[in-house]
Amino acid sequence: MAHFRRDSGSREAKYSSLYIDKFIDELIENVDTYICSSQDFDKLMAFIQQLDAFVASLPISKDDELSEIVSKVPIRDKWYGGYSIKEIEKLNEKASDVCTQYYGFHFPWIINAIAKKMNILGNVDEAKVLEEISLFSEIGVYDIKSAKIYLSGIKSCECAMELAALIVTDDDLATPVKDQLMDYYDLLESGQTECSEKAYRWLKLLNINEGRVARRIIKKENSSC
Repeated sequence: MAHFRRDSGSREAKYSSLYIDKFIDELIENVDTYICSSQDFDKLMAFIQQLDAFVASLPISKDDELSEIVSKVPIRDKWYGGYSIKEIEKLNEKASDVCTQYYGFHFPWIINAIAKKMNILGNVDEAKVLEEISLFSEIGVYDIKSAKIYLSGIKSCECAMELAALIVTDDDLATPVKDQLMDYYDLLESGQTECSEKAYRWLKLLNINEGRVARRIIKKENSSC
């Protein structure tokens, strides 16, 4: 059985690139349609379904069984909805592979390749949308705020999405996301707000880790005096 992989040979890579070029105008149009929509969860899932169909049509080596599961089993909504692998596995015995091999690796690789071509063509806004979707796919969330919270150290998609709904972030990111998470943790500790026990544990762990980093920095600075 073929498996998803980056290095499928120069000839295959060339054919794939030419294939993307052939449909690039249609892809740009599809992205524009999404941009002009409400961009809610359902619209995003419908757009990703379109992208899934395009990825499946590419002339590259891939796991046909996983491609078939992607098209028929409702894993997509669960993965981007922040569900755990344990929950998603109940849908299909290969569901874990779909999440880790396909949505976590193969899909974002292709989508990033398309985004690069759009950037070259000057379609910067469209490219940014695809770059964000690629990131969402790797992590398993559906918005940039949740993705940044996850990347800041809350390594639970479910908790990242919960905190994204609770924390008011700066649109211009004047305050780093990690600092905002620490500020929210301080509010929790003072009893001024609340969250789930699981999210609290992740925030507490992040606070502990940040304290360790701060102590190492102070120790290094003192040793250099």
